[in-house]
Amino acid sequence: MFEAMQDQAPALLSTRQRRLAMLVMSALLVLYLWLEAPRDDPLQAAAMVALTLAMIVLIFLDGIGRPLLRIGAMAAVSIGLMLLAHDPASTPVGAYIVILDATQELRLRTALGLTGALTATYVASQLRVPGGIEVGWINDAFNIGFFAFAFVLLYGARRLRDEQFRVRTLLTELEASRGRDLAAARTEERTRLARDIHDVLAHSLTALIVQLDSARMVLTEERASDEAVGSVLRARHLAQEGLDETRRAVGTLRGDRVPGAQMLAGLVEEFEQGSGVECEYSVDGEPLELPSPAQLALYRTAQEALTNVRKHAPANRVQVHLRYLAHGAELTVDDFGAAPPPTSNGASDGYGLEGMRERAELLGGSLEAGPRDTGFRVRLWLPA
Repeated sequence: MFEAMQDQAPALLSTRQRRLAMLVMSALLVLYLWLEAPRDDPLQAAAMVALTLAMIVLIFLDGIGRPLLRIGAMAAVSIGLMLLAHDPASTPVGAYIVILDATQELRLRTALGLTGALTATYVASQLRVPGGIEVGWINDAFNIGFFAFAFVLLYGARRLRDEQFRVRTLLTELEASRGRDLAAARTEERTRLARDIHDVLAHSLTALIVQLDSARMVLTEERASDEAVGSVLRARHLAQEGLDETRRAVGTLRGDRVPGAQMLAGLVEEFEQGSGVECEYSVDGEPLELPSPAQLALYRTAQEALTNVRKHAPANRVQVHLRYLAHGAELTVDDFGAAPPPTSNGASDGYGLEGMRERAELLGGSLEAGPRDTGFRVRLWLPA
């Protein structure tokens, strides 16, 4: 797992930083060539020129092909430059370039092997010069020590980078796991609430409807007054509405599609068929992707307003208008030719005007409800 993360970890240097560093290294290589190319051997000097150009090309081939082949070729070129140098004790710039790339892109053993080969070549180049070790041992010790220091420093930086990346990756996975666990817990709790509501309230309302149907049949057989039968029918209708709302609430808790603006047309059609009152529905503006709570608030507000019209204000016409703006949505329900409905929050299905207003305010919106010259208006505003 660590090696997989290591391969995905970001580079120690950004692309821009590496290119800048390699430009500096290339300039040092050219300077090394100028200082160390033998003046009395044109063939040897030409070989160093060719090797320097090859090294510069390999430097900027980063990301192309297999890193081991490129860095191995760079190590071979650096060894050639050290062996051809006029002064074997000079600082081998190419070796540091190889160490930089090897410690960042290759495995530890491979990088250590290449560094060892470069160090051995440097020592061998000193041994072939008579008295080279005795005369320049301080410079040699400095170069060999700096090889080791550069290797430890650069490889340590790589390990630190990989560890930091691994920790960040594990923390991200932990946060994602916690989020999934929390979502699963919420789903489980919603499912439990939906099951409890269904088992208690839905069953009770179903039994109530059955009892009201039986009561209606008894009253009809006993030839009771139309007023008594009508009361039972209204009670049965209210119980059925409550059962329907309970089922919708259970479906919402279980993750079913939340009623929203897309269902307003069906709600208006249902109202028109059930009440016999003409109801117009219109939409203006470009539809917005409102959050689920806002969608539900639009539907519930329209539902409550139409229910109030049917129960408390026998209007001769109703208009439902939904308008989308750049920063929100506005729903207006107007009835015409009727007395204003009561503004108490005692609506049959539990969503009175106060409940609608509280729902809107929780979402950052507002609700206005009041009489007009020609009837009653309910206006809901919700931000996007």
